[in-house]
Amino acid sequence: TGVWNDNVACRIGWTCDYHLDINTQMNYWIAELTGIPECHLPLLRWIERTLVPSGRHAAATLYGLPGWVAHIFSTPWGFAAPGWSIRWGMHPTGGAWVATHLWDHYAFSGDTRFLADVAYPILKEAAEFFLAYLLEDPATGWLLSGPSNSPENLFFFDGRPYAVCMSPTADRILIHELFAECIAASRILGIDESLRARIAAAQAKLPPYKIGRHGQIQEWLDDYDEAMPHHRHTTQLLGVFPYAQVTPDATPELADAARVSIERRENAPGGYEEGSWGRNLLMLYHARLGDREAAYACLNTLFRVEGDRSLMVGTKLAPRNAYEMDYNTGATAGIAE
Repeated sequence: TGVWNDNVACRIGWTCDYHLDINTQMNYWIAELTGIPECHLPLLRWIERTLVPSGRHAAATLYGLPGWVAHIFSTPWGFAAPGWSIRWGMHPTGGAWVATHLWDHYAFSGDTRFLADVAYPILKEAAEFFLAYLLEDPATGWLLSGPSNSPENLFFFDGRPYAVCMSPTADRILIHELFAECIAASRILGIDESLRARIAAAQAKLPPYKIGRHGQIQEWLDDYDEAMPHHRHTTQLLGVFPYAQVTPDATPELADAARVSIERRENAPGGYEEGSWGRNLLMLYHARLGDREAAYACLNTLFRVEGDRSLMVGTKLAPRNAYEMDYNTGATAGIAE
């Protein structure tokens, strides 16, 4: 789509970019789940042929590190730099997040040739970047990412709003997941035993989930006050969905804290910042947590309040309730859950 959008004569929203902090991923969550993996393949080919080569250049020139990295958004041509604003652009785990779709394709298909030839080499290179990128905190011994941000959100420090921090919870979740997939893939393929050990050692030193003073899963490493408690992004809950790091059975205390985080978003002063893909996420979290009535209420909101007779849903975050694909694919993922 970006071929026709010069952002001058044709000003299509978000310049037709590929947002890597939720939207691209949400568009493809249903591909394997609903039995249409062929629809996943264009994304996976783009990651392999376009994003990763660009990401290698970004890792080398911006960070002086091996491997590959991409940030908050990309394009059909593989843009991998942070962008022009540190406030929202400094999100170094966007590439790692979208790369986990390669593992999803293997997990559903069992195609070990794809795992060996495509998925594992890409995941491995992403992991090699983070092995070199993470810094040890002398006070705790934890390996921290940063500078980074919790996508598009702000916190208060000394009475002023800031975005940039060290090791937001989103980074912890995504790096942990990337490392877990690399470890599993190398075991399945029977290769890279020494690298696997290094990755496992680094994974064990990532910061833990932290529960804040309100009983919520903290969005940041420190329990900062939220500058926008109603914010549309909830990346601190990615361990609930799409990943299974937080479940009612295995981690009941964290599951309860996730429920508090959702409740605080929904009941924030002025109301939740209603973008339909954000409502999709709340539905998916509720479904994974086993809260079926709350999940159904989210689905009703999507179709009865934000949708139209066609059941197609737009976004209240853009002029004229613009149609955006991820709201509809995300709703399908919620129904599947």
